[in-house]
Amino acid sequence: MQVRWSNRMTLCAGQFQFNSKTKKDLKYNSEIVLSEPLLKMRPKRDTINTLLHEMIHAYLFVTCTKDDDDHGTHFKYWMNFINEAETSTITVYHTFHDEVDYYRQHVWACDKCGNLIKRAMNRDPNTPCGPNDHGYFRHKKECDGHYIKIHQPEKSLLTQKPKKQKQSANAPPPTNTIENYFKVTTKAEVIKCPICDCTLDSNDKEQHVDACLLNQEICSFLDGSSTSKVEETPQVVDLTIISDEEEDSNISSPQVKKKKLN
Repeated sequence: MQVRWSNRMTLCAGQFQFNSKTKKDLKYNSEIVLSEPLLKMRPKRDTINTLLHEMIHAYLFVTCTKDDDDHGTHFKYWMNFINEAETSTITVYHTFHDEVDYYRQHVWACDKCGNLIKRAMNRDPNTPCGPNDHGYFRHKKECDGHYIKIHQPEKSLLTQKPKKQKQSANAPPPTNTIENYFKVTTKAEVIKCPICDCTLDSNDKEQHVDACLLNQEICSFLDGSSTSKVEETPQVVDLTIISDEEEDSNISSPQVKKKKLN
């Protein structure tokens, strides 16, 4: 279930909404909506209590619990249970009248009966919202007067767009331009990489050479011979010394002595 803020909800602090006809889609189409304009003017505990209030509505809906009223016996049971267990202050209604009235800055008055209508949105009460706008049709039947707007919120100076100053044709061009904040780079020379022998810009020489050296080290490591490893010098054997030693051994052998005696 999703919990989200709404910056357009100004009549109540929170709502549990379910926009599907089947309960199989409950986890996709149900959500708890909290009013950001109202709750940001209240302490943190009011946000927690409002969230718990809407969570009770969601729990009763998910468990298919039929209550005798919108805030009936089952709702009050869980409300009192949570208040005692968590020391919270969940109430049946969480309409903050002062905060709601603060955002209702658009005011209309009937020219016949003097009835006042306050709204947070600039929506003309002389036209119905739909076939279920009972307030419009009741007033049309009983009074048939016309609503005249008597108050609206003042526009902040921050929301007004600044007026552009017209520049005369003879005015000199501005010296403080955006080009003054950037360094003009010279054209790079084309050189060859000393390792891979490819062409590149001189500005990218150091970065490219480092990348080539890194690739060589990785390839040599994978082949089993690292370029950083010192190669061992092969052992050289002097064959002349070995031949001299063999001759001496043959002379001193007993067979050679026997041949000389005979």
